[in-house]
Amino acid sequence: MSRVIALLVAVLLCFAQLVCAETAYYAPKMIVADRFGVRISGVPYSDTLADAVAKTEAQGRGVYTIIRPPVTVVVDVPALVDAVVCPDEPTSSNAGGVRYLCEIDAAKDSRFGYEPIQFPMSVKIGADATEAEPGRLRIYLHPDEGGSGSFATDGSSNCWACRDEIEIHPVEQKYSVSEGNWWLKSGTPVANYNGNQIAGSIDYALSRWGDRIDTAKGYILKGKSLGGAGVMHQPFILRSDVRNKIAIVDAVIGRMMVPKNDTATIGYDDQSLYDEIDIRLQWPKVQNIHYHWAGGSNDNLGTFDVEFFHICEQRKISCSGTWLQSGHSTVEGGYALSPALFLDSDQDVTLDKILPVITNNTSNYLGATRGWYNRGIVWNHSAITETAAQITIPIKYDAIPQVHADLPLQPSVVTFSVTLRHESLFNATNVSWVFGGQSGGVSRGEDGLITIDGLSLTSGSGYTDLIITAVN
Repeated sequence: MSRVIALLVAVLLCFAQLVCAETAYYAPKMIVADRFGVRISGVPYSDTLADAVAKTEAQGRGVYTIIRPPVTVVVDVPALVDAVVCPDEPTSSNAGGVRYLCEIDAAKDSRFGYEPIQFPMSVKIGADATEAEPGRLRIYLHPDEGGSGSFATDGSSNCWACRDEIEIHPVEQKYSVSEGNWWLKSGTPVANYNGNQIAGSIDYALSRWGDRIDTAKGYILKGKSLGGAGVMHQPFILRSDVRNKIAIVDAVIGRMMVPKNDTATIGYDDQSLYDEIDIRLQWPKVQNIHYHWAGGSNDNLGTFDVEFFHICEQRKISCSGTWLQSGHSTVEGGYALSPALFLDSDQDVTLDKILPVITNNTSNYLGATRGWYNRGIVWNHSAITETAAQITIPIKYDAIPQVHADLPLQPSVVTFSVTLRHESLFNATNVSWVFGGQSGGVSRGEDGLITIDGLSLTSGSGYTDLIITAVN
């Protein structure tokens, strides 16, 4: 009890010394003082409020509200958006939307870079992303461009056909006089400057165009090569509120498991910097993200590791992937294997819908040189429904065409398991289920998840509803 009283006294003393300030860019976050210490949302406990604030400054939060005791204290920590400047009018436009070429000033806020320079960043607002129908937010991490910043400055990587999306294009620390590190932590001192480029850009977009962004669906983090390594690893070290809004990671020819395979390239002296981006250790942080990877098993950059898919299987993380002997690309002559994120336009992953994680899929082929993981099984995303009493997921199986005569055909009948993620209304412990002519009952596992094993489908037979019902 004396420790609690001391903590509350410390909080009140801090209150007397702090300057109360508001900012329009960041909603208040909770600072909690209790028997464990003092903490700010998403930050480990500290002995004092000052320590908690110091830890939080690196994460770029702006305004916080203290509760317990019931007094309001606003801590003035500069918001990341304060160093982001975008023009009032679009830099360019076409029928697909408008694009703003912006600037992130690391000279104004050192959290953005260890060199005091101005980094370019661009935002594309799709023509169909409106207040009435907000669009999806996609963050694109570029491949190596020699430090020119061209993927942000010239608009070449914008998807103008994606009229219902908002795209953010930051640049990696290699820009100008800075040395980069594959979109990971870098610099002197080592910090997640690249992650702050991503988070600060998102903060700015939400502060200015938030009414045109559908945050409920979750973000898409896409990257190629250098950027592919970034999207595979940044979710572990991004600010937690950003990480928790990522629905999809879409990586093309990116390093899959840096801590296992690429330490010589990255060159950290501190093992903890590898540990914090190691999916073998940190998988709980990303277990609600859908990962997709495509590339070459013989890439001279050593990007591929089939263990990643075994981890997805073991931890029940939604993943898909394709790999060929395609080097640093996704195409190999004579082999027909689509590297697309989804093979059917019905399929999608959003945070506001149940995510059916597919494991134990007998149509998978985890070859050492060529293979695929979770290709052919499709769920109809828009038709998924969830109530407190029942979940319905339409699922079908369309075997992919033969990839090559040297590789096996997918079977005509597939068996697989489904694990539920992204539940929001349904929290039953015991359920019954029906899937065409199959039925059964299961209980929520020790991992807190509902998993249904032994489901089967025939290729080309169309959708079958997996109906899961709460049992009292």
